[in-house]
Amino acid sequence: MENRNRYELSPCLVKFSVKLTQVSEKLSVPVKNAVKEGKNLEKEFRFFVPSPYREINQEEISLSSGPVVSCIKELEEWISEYYGSFIAPEYRLHLANHGVAHVLRLCPNYSITSSKFRSFCLFWVIAFILDDWFDESTSEVINDNSKQIKKVQYLEMIGKALEEGLGTSEKDSQDLDDFNKLKKQVLNMSVLKEHPFLLIMANSWPEIFNQIQDANAEMTLKKFVATFKLDFLQIFEAFRWDFVNKTLGTLDSYCLDTCRYFKSVEAGLPIFLNIISILEGFELPVVIKSNPIFIQWRYVCSVLVGILNDLLGLQKDLRHGEEDGMIMLKMRKGLSLNNAVDEELKLLRLWKPFLLQLRKIKETEVSMILVDPQYSTGFKYNELHCEYVDDYGKLRDSLLTAFPGKEELLSCIEFAEGWLYGSLYTFKDSVKYGMRDQIHVQHL
Repeated sequence: MENRNRYELSPCLVKFSVKLTQVSEKLSVPVKNAVKEGKNLEKEFRFFVPSPYREINQEEISLSSGPVVSCIKELEEWISEYYGSFIAPEYRLHLANHGVAHVLRLCPNYSITSSKFRSFCLFWVIAFILDDWFDESTSEVINDNSKQIKKVQYLEMIGKALEEGLGTSEKDSQDLDDFNKLKKQVLNMSVLKEHPFLLIMANSWPEIFNQIQDANAEMTLKKFVATFKLDFLQIFEAFRWDFVNKTLGTLDSYCLDTCRYFKSVEAGLPIFLNIISILEGFELPVVIKSNPIFIQWRYVCSVLVGILNDLLGLQKDLRHGEEDGMIMLKMRKGLSLNNAVDEELKLLRLWKPFLLQLRKIKETEVSMILVDPQYSTGFKYNELHCEYVDDYGKLRDSLLTAFPGKEELLSCIEFAEGWLYGSLYTFKDSVKYGMRDQIHVQHL
């Protein structure tokens, strides 16, 4: 029971608005038709607050404080050193701000001067650079898509190289020289020689590995590769599937469930948890990782990450012309922007214990609240097919019951929920999204 109280959830209300005054010309015709430019979109949904976050005043965390500014500057210098040849100076600060904002919110218990904090920032920067690389490739005009086709070929080559390369590091070593030998082997791959961007990224990894060893002295090359291998291959293949189908114009032919599955893999939650396990020095037992309840819990987490990204990143997507995610897909399939957003909000129905906590009522009365406009987005309860927040709460309870007192599992849940709840604030903080005064979180 102590462990349950330690990670007890409570409800919160999230209000957000999307400014529609600047809509990119790069958007497809169906999406442009679905957006009523000039009208602001205002929505709200209820979410959960993990127990550790109830003790933290998120409003007092500032990116303008001295230590945070210093950390952003150091990260900007690192980006300049390794990626300065193809990332513009003004965008380096943009990336550094984005990385620090994420770690501040998702891991608030990490000291900003710690090696864990700095290491995690590097991972986020790499993720953002890769994400931008994919997004940039989709901005080519439809009638001249030779660059997209070429990138499809690159991705196929990288996939094959990863399958071979990730299976070669059987030697267990903490020596950075061994990591450099592996890097040299990777750099000899023909695909990297053809693409300077990937070559530069490969060159930066020994420094990242060095930072990780500062955070976890027990980390070895074999453990490092083994931890990431399977999940990295899965997320790469999901990105490749998504990109290839976008390029070939076949993405919209798939049903929403299939597209949501691939987007959930792209969300990268398993990689996030892998990084945490490396920095914290724990490993989930196979009996937990292979348990169907855990697998589904992790999937639902990933879906929630994707939904939050679609909702709170919508303004950025519309302004930059990035037709990514489920809201954009639904608009291309004929829904208006408002209806597409409402359909995603339907998936964030409250877990029943939250409703009971809010109204202090008997469980038999819960069904009345589910159709009350004050407590929902206006959709009838019997029209819903998926209620991910409700499922999340029940799966979470099942895990804690099945594996009582498992500290590794509790840590995994804590950091996953840190991402989910903390991301509400990263969208406010990061200059990438421009949502500073447009997201408000109220604990209930």
